[in-house]
Amino acid sequence: MLIHFDPADIGCGHIRQFLYEYVERELDARLLMAMDNHILSCSECRELADSYRLSVETARRHLEQVGEARKIPAEFKQELVRTLTGN
Repeated sequence: MLIHFDPADIGCGHIRQFLYEYVERELDARLLMAMDNHILSCSECRELADSYRLSVETARRHLEQVGEARKIPAEFKQELVRTLTGN
């Protein structure tokens, strides 16, 4: 995904807006690094990203336990982001 804005301007709003793409590592490398740096310095965004990762990992483990070898649908992940961010 190509997004045009200055990585130096990354803030909490960008993390919330692109949480799915950020955690799934679907962004440009420069943008990912800038978002990584923001998350390292912002406990609120770090907790948000960690909550998303934990929720997806919990869903994966559940699917494995019930014998489902399929991939978690992107729609589920996007709905999870909406729930976590309040959007």
